[in-house]
Parts: sequence; C-alpha cells; structure tokens
Amino acid sequence: MAQWLLVRHGETEWNAEGRMQGHTPTGLSDTGVRQAGLLAERLSNTDLSGIYSSDMTRARDTAETIVAGRHIEIHATSDLRERSYGRWEGMTRQEIRDEYPQEYALWRQGTEQFSPPDGESLVDVLARQSRLTEMLRETYPGDQTIALVGHGGAFITLAVSMLGLPLSMRPRFHLSNASISVLRVSADGVVLERWNDISHWEGKL
Repeated sequence: MAQWLLVRHGETEWNAEGRMQGHTPTGLSDTGVRQAGLLAERLSNTDLSGIYSSDMTRARDTAETIVAGRHIEIHATSDLRERSYGRWEGMTRQEIRDEYPQEYALWRQGTEQFSPPDGESLVDVLARQSRLTEMLRETYPGDQTIALVGHGGAFITLAVSMLGLPLSMRPRFHLSNASISVLRVSADGVVLERWNDISHWEGKL
C-alpha cells in the first residue's frame, strides 16, 4: 500500500491577510520559509520514492526546501495547482461578498459546476487532479512513499474525492499551512491515516 504525503505549502503574506491566491504566483513569507525548514527537518528521514509539486512559486519553494541536499528530483505540475479564482484573486472574502454578492452566495453553496469570474469550477479542478492521481497509482503501486506539495483547497478536493465522499463534505475539512496529511492508497481503495498534522512547527515559530 503506497503512502501519499499531502504537504501544504508554507504561509504567504496573502495567507496572513486572508486573500484569495489561486493561480497568482505568491511567494513564501518569512514565517512560511521557517515552516518549510521545519517540514524539511520532519521529513529528513523519510525515504521518498518521488516528490511532486504544484508549479506555483509558494509550493515549489516549499518542495525545494524539503529535498535540499537529498538529490531527489521535483516533478512540478500544473495539475497540483490551487483552484483558479480568476478575478477574485487578491481579494478578501469580505471584498468578494461586497463586490460579487450573487456569485459569492453560489460559491458558498459549494456547487460543483460554479466558477468564479474567469476562474475554475470544482469539476475543472477534479479533472486535472484525476490525470495526476491515475498516473501516480500506476507509477507507485507498491509500498512506496511519495510527497505531493500543493495547496489547501485543492488538496481538500483531492482527498474528499479519493475517499469517495461527496464534494459537499469539503467545508468539514481544513488544512493549515505547512501541514502534512497522509493517505494510504492501494488497488482496493484509499484510507485516511492522518490529517492536518502541524506538530513539527506548532509552537516553534
């Protein structure tokens, strides 16, 4: 049974300000850099058969910190990107609510087909994630450990889908920056082993 580590990127300034990031290439804040370093310490003795990262700056920088000095190639892919929020990127939830009240209400309902203006629907996100997960299942069918470095909202969508849960369950899941979650993946199904583990940095920043 393969072990998939879902690693959310370290904090950014926009995370701290509560701004939608989506496909905007934000970088790590000073706190995020320290979080990435603590992630690297936590995973230093983990034998990784592969590491895959969103190609967004904040995720790629987190992945590079994790494997620094380990001679492990990072496979960067747009399939692990956060959901695109289009014209909402850079805005806070309150700003979205004020400027796009009808669209905001539809978004909060969690409708799978809803897309923010110029953004992606959950169906779009699942389509690109499915391409990657199918490839990973074929590439790592045995007792191997791989790390996926990406984004909170996208990882929640991925995990809920792989666990066979309805997407309406998404609001019941939360992922902190620089957290580690673990899925056990086999031909028989997927088991959630750990969720939102931040013990490697909590209280240390």
